[in-house]
Amino acid sequence: GTTWASSTPTTNWANPGAIGTTTANSAAFTSLTASGNVGIGTTAPTNLLTVAGKIQSTTGGIVFPDGTTQTSAAVNAGTNNSMIPNFPDYIVCNITTPAAGVTLIPLLWGPYTPNGLYYYSVSRTGNPTFSIAFNNTGTFNSNAYWNGSSWLTGISDCDSMSVSQLTAAGKGFNLAKGPAAQWLQNGTAGYYNAGNVGIGTTTPINNLQIGNLADASSPTPVTLSLGGTYSNTAGSNPKLKIYESASSSFGLGVSAYQLDYMVPVSSRHAWFVNGSEKMRIDPNGNVGIGTTTPSDRLDLGGGNILMGYGMTTGTCSNVWNCVFSCPAGKQVIAGGCYTANNAVAIAQNQPLSTTQWQCGSLNYTATTWAWFLLCANIK
Repeated sequence: GTTWASSTPTTNWANPGAIGTTTANSAAFTSLTASGNVGIGTTAPTNLLTVAGKIQSTTGGIVFPDGTTQTSAAVNAGTNNSMIPNFPDYIVCNITTPAAGVTLIPLLWGPYTPNGLYYYSVSRTGNPTFSIAFNNTGTFNSNAYWNGSSWLTGISDCDSMSVSQLTAAGKGFNLAKGPAAQWLQNGTAGYYNAGNVGIGTTTPINNLQIGNLADASSPTPVTLSLGGTYSNTAGSNPKLKIYESASSSFGLGVSAYQLDYMVPVSSRHAWFVNGSEKMRIDPNGNVGIGTTTPSDRLDLGGGNILMGYGMTTGTCSNVWNCVFSCPAGKQVIAGGCYTANNAVAIAQNQPLSTTQWQCGSLNYTATTWAWFLLCANIK
């Protein structure tokens, strides 16, 4: 038989003890804990109702917190996330006979196969029954409607198109199957709250991921386009906001013939290699290389600028005028002339061009010159 069991001698379900129904050879089948949780098939319910087994609704279905009622959770496991095996869930066709115009035809009913064909049909109020027919390989279909005595075909722009052709033409659409929370709508905005979103990948590990993470060289790498619009004010209206709060944003933008890097007031740009900062531009516009506190327009933090400079020296014997040049690709930074003959007055000790230096004596007096030239790459 069935008896009532309680931690205190009572059969009152409102008693703040553990109450349950039992059979002679089993543990409690129904229990009510002191916290008010009810268990069926368990003595340790963790929610208001915990069932260790199946729940059956014979009529009516189940009402969810948003007020909707669901009578079935079953879907047919179709390909490409469709609800129907091997076929799109909906097709959109322009029905011309009769002149019904663009018509959304849902294919959500299981097919039957008279004459070896797969048929789906939908009735429109005030119009005949439209149908779609595929052969058993999905390689041919036609729209048709019943005119009262026979089926008429060749009535829409979907005729003689395969399933793949319908999809390629933008006429076939699938409903996403999966968890209850999929793409949802809030006013005019749409959102997704069931996990990561992948485009070109089935296993996204980021909130939004385009393509997979395999390292591969390709002439057609994955791209993201933000269209052809640009800001009419340089440094404003970013196209890509990398960070945004109520009062500021960091982002990238485009103005006329210009890529704009945008940070809010009192912020800076910084470049890192393997976690180590190498260069920055501070809020004052000072550039620091090797320092995080640039004190001038360009601060190297005690380092040097290498411009590819070089020192060239030589002599000219028994001439009054001597011209010497920098190596190819370099320009004159500095130069100088010297003669040991004190009787010779130096008239020229100057750059002759951007790549040459000149030594010369007054009154064309011949002598021997020693010279040096400092040359560098100037960009």
